[in-house]
Amino acid sequence: MEYLEYSQDKFNADYYGNKARGGFGKEIFWNTLEQQNELETKFRVINDLGYFNSILFIGCAFGNEVRYFRERGKQATGVEISEYAVNTVDKSVKNFVKLYNGWELQDYKDNSVDIVASFDVLTLIPDDMLNKLVKEMCRVSSSGIVIRTSVDIKNYENK
Repeated sequence: MEYLEYSQDKFNADYYGNKARGGFGKEIFWNTLEQQNELETKFRVINDLGYFNSILFIGCAFGNEVRYFRERGKQATGVEISEYAVNTVDKSVKNFVKLYNGWELQDYKDNSVDIVASFDVLTLIPDDMLNKLVKEMCRVSSSGIVIRTSVDIKNYENK
């Protein structure tokens, strides 16, 4: 199954750092104040939901969430479809971020992580791939799923 709009060439250095195709600017990098504030907010929000030890981040890009949560004692891992992003992951979390095809979480057993989290990623995924991924997210989570996403009303109304 090939998804041209969700292919490797769409999620390269221009997407991560130069805002190409609706991507990110410099705020995506670990050492920026914007990134640190964003990571602190994510940690606080998830931590306020109740106790959890393990967390899987879907679409973790450079693994910043994985790194931040691991530094705070959580067993954080992440999956990402971009080879560029996975190859850019900090060495401290290199073993905890894996490349995946966008819908299969085959490295994770049923109920194997407390929380599955995805921030601003699910809206990018083609619908048939997303339907598969959501089932996988439910399968591997033992306690809950946390998502943040935008909704494009214009595109929705035109369907």
